[in-house]
Amino acid sequence: MGPESTFISVDTKVCGDLTGVGEVHIDGEVGGDVYGHSVYVGPEGVVMGDISAQYADIAGTVHGRIEARSVSVARGASVDGTITHNEIDIEPGAKLESRRPWRPPSYFDKDSHG
Repeated sequence: MGPESTFISVDTKVCGDLTGVGEVHIDGEVGGDVYGHSVYVGPEGVVMGDISAQYADIAGTVHGRIEARSVSVARGASVDGTITHNEIDIEPGAKLESRRPWRPPSYFDKDSHG
């Protein structure tokens, strides 16, 4: 993780929105929306809110929308919410209760993603 990284450890709970300049790594719990260039939700991580990023890598639990140019959902991850993406990779064993609409790359170039 570089100097522009935000890390929420497994024993940390954030109540409210979280904005990171670069990479946002969540192993704890966030009760709010998450914004960053790239967002990683670890296997123990929980997000109870929306994620907006260029890149989203989900290995834990998300209850909310995900809007990212590139989305990866790992085996054992759980997503309950719409995933808006340009490209998506879903490993077998991921649990999804969501729609997954595709958008062109230009859709993600707007200045509303943290």
